[in-house]
Amino acid sequence: MTLDIIGEIVAERQGRQFDIPFRKLCEELVVMHRARLLTNSLQKNPAQKKLYSNSIIVELEQVNKDECDELGGCEGSDVKRTKVDIPEVLRIGTSPYDFLGSPGGDVAFSWTTFGAETFYSHNKYTKKKPRYTRLNNRVYIFNDNNVEKIRIEDVFSDPRKLANFSCSAATSIPCYKATSDFITDEALTQLVIESILSKFGPSKDEAIEVKMDKNV
Repeated sequence: MTLDIIGEIVAERQGRQFDIPFRKLCEELVVMHRARLLTNSLQKNPAQKKLYSNSIIVELEQVNKDECDELGGCEGSDVKRTKVDIPEVLRIGTSPYDFLGSPGGDVAFSWTTFGAETFYSHNKYTKKKPRYTRLNNRVYIFNDNNVEKIRIEDVFSDPRKLANFSCSAATSIPCYKATSDFITDEALTQLVIESILSKFGPSKDEAIEVKMDKNV
C-alpha cells in the first residue's frame, strides 16, 4: 500500500481526510511508526529482515591523499567514497549493513575503521582485501580502486530516501516512487495505522457519539 493511501486512511479515521496538511502530517507519522515497529519486531526476529530489505546501487568517487590524511590516514590504500550520503537504516544487530560489496552482490566487503586501516594496510594477509567504513553519512571503500559502484542492502528507515538510487546495476529504475508500496505487509500496515490512531485519541465523530451516550 502506498504512503499517501495509508496517510489518507489515518486522516479519514479522524474525520479529516480533506485536510491536506493533516494528511501530510499523517504520512510523516506513518514513516516514523513504521520504523519504530519494524525495529522492535526485527530485533526479536532478525531473520525476517530479508522481507523488508532494499538494495541500492551507489556511485563512488576517488578520495585524494591530503583529504584522506585529514580523515585519519589511509597510507597504502586506494580509497574511494560514495558520491552522496547514504540513507539511514534501522539499527538492528552490530553490522552497519546486511550487505555492502560489489554491484552484483557476489563479493562482500569487510567492515573496518580509519584507525584499524593503519594496521590492515600493512598486513600481508589483509592489505589487499576490500573493506569499508562510514563517516558523516558517506561510505569509504579501501583497496578496490577498480570498483566504480557498490551495492548496499538493508532495511532503510525511510524508503522515500531511495528515490534517487537504482536497485540494480543493470537498470536505472529508481528504488522508490510515489506509486511504490511503502509497506508491503498488510499486518504491519494495520499495526502502523492503529499505533498512530492511539496517539490521536477519538475522532470528532466518536467524541460526538460518546457525548450523546452520556446524555441518554
